[in-house]
Amino acid sequence: MERVIKLRKRIDVKILTHAPIAFQYEVIKRVKLFFKNDMMRKRYEAEVLLSYLDYKEMSDWLDRNLLAKV
Repeated sequence: MERVIKLRKRIDVKILTHAPIAFQYEVIKRVKLFFKNDMMRKRYEAEVLLSYLDYKEMSDWLDRNLLAKV
């Protein structure tokens, strides 16, 4: 699956769909993603954003409530 390609810049190729949602969010926030078409990219980014906001809300709640007991 690997090919030798001469590039001028370093690139990382990752399959994001099975990565943790916080990692996916950081990627869409900081990195230019390449998709077959723009609609697929927008749909993916919207799904990640919605999932991340749910995750973040729960994570913040747990931090507040569990860390308050420490």
